[in-house]
Amino acid sequence: MREVPVALRLPPAEHQRTQAHASREGRSVANFARRVYLLGLAQYEAELARSRSAST
Repeated sequence: MREVPVALRLPPAEHQRTQAHASREGRSVANFARRVYLLGLAQYEAELARSRSAST
């Protein structure tokens, strides 16, 4: 499967917050955004698993 970049549009205030957090952690904005995405994805999948197990 070919890797294709995914654009993430952030309002100016959210972009500034992202830049500040990335800078504080010594990461690029892209790396920080991916890290936050992966954390959110893990949380989403955990919630999905809980809702599936609750419905059975």
